[in-house]
Amino acid sequence: MKRMKLSAMMATAFAALALVTASATAQQQPGKIEIVGGATYDWGNVAPGDLKATIEVKNVGEGVLNVKEVRPGCGCTAAPIDKNILNPGEVGKISVTLRASTSTGPLQKSITVTSDDPQTPVTIIYLKANVKRPFRVDPDWISVLNGKVGVESAVTVNIQNTGEEELMIFPPEANVTATVRFDLTTPKNLKPGESTPLTVFVTPTKTGPIAGQVKIKTSSKEMPEKAVDVVGSDVTAAGNAPTHN
Repeated sequence: MKRMKLSAMMATAFAALALVTASATAQQQPGKIEIVGGATYDWGNVAPGDLKATIEVKNVGEGVLNVKEVRPGCGCTAAPIDKNILNPGEVGKISVTLRASTSTGPLQKSITVTSDDPQTPVTIIYLKANVKRPFRVDPDWISVLNGKVGVESAVTVNIQNTGEEELMIFPPEANVTATVRFDLTTPKNLKPGESTPLTVFVTPTKTGPIAGQVKIKTSSKEMPEKAVDVVGSDVTAAGNAPTHN
């Protein structure tokens, strides 16, 4: 009986030792980082605006993985992660927001992930998109130089259909501290790739700076209008030259 009890005690001790050893071994094993789906996230063709995505970081190692930092490459990107400590097989989610409201054409940004993976301590995730606008205005501002009260100045901008469908350009609207008229008084249709000049006539009504906006209105559902700033300084009375302090 004593021999059986001793054998049972020894078996229990060996089992406990094996469990402790296995636990210690697991703790000593490093974690290993993997970006689920690959290290490049491509939205493809998008309209201007905030782009959102969820990128998963997985621990495919045998030990615990510590995601020390997730750092976007610029202020236009936010990328918080929901958890930093990942057990084997566990996944952390990075909620990505890329602000692309002012971008046009190919866009590439990055996120740097730092972890305690001994083989890959730094992982770079690339964010890509192609921001497509239905039209563009060049230049995208209207500048009145050396304006004089009561004297009309003409400024021309170019409107191009950069989309894949026909685009109707409607007569613009103005909210400017001056009198404004346009050479476009009826709607004009532009096929993809076509462009048209738009001449803006500005007549200052008082001395001082000119400020305001011209709204270019279109048939585009994605971008029905675009505000173009109107600026001007040193407006003087007719016949007077501008002075500088």
